[in-house]
Amino acid sequence: MALLCLALLQLSSGFMVQQPAVRLPAAHSVTGRNLVALRMQETAPDAEPVADKPPPVVTPPPAPPKDEGFDFTQYSLTIGIATLFVIVKTLSYFGIIDTTGR
Repeated sequence: MALLCLALLQLSSGFMVQQPAVRLPAAHSVTGRNLVALRMQETAPDAEPVADKPPPVVTPPPAPPKDEGFDFTQYSLTIGIATLFVIVKTLSYFGIIDTTGR
């Protein structure tokens, strides 16, 4: 029971809310200035007439890739695993290796 209480105490200590650190007035006067968050200025968009803009260029969609047929290099890992599976099952069938784990 005591071990369970210790485990729960350790788990619950991660959920404790910590108080912010106390700031000393002397530490603030050492910097001598207030820190300000720098931000980018937003600029107003230019009011251009819509008629002066050129029309958007429409490009045709790319052609679909050509079918090159069956490429065995994309399936070399699958073919290797299937070959190994067939070899192990064949050796197991003839009793050369024992795959039952006994």
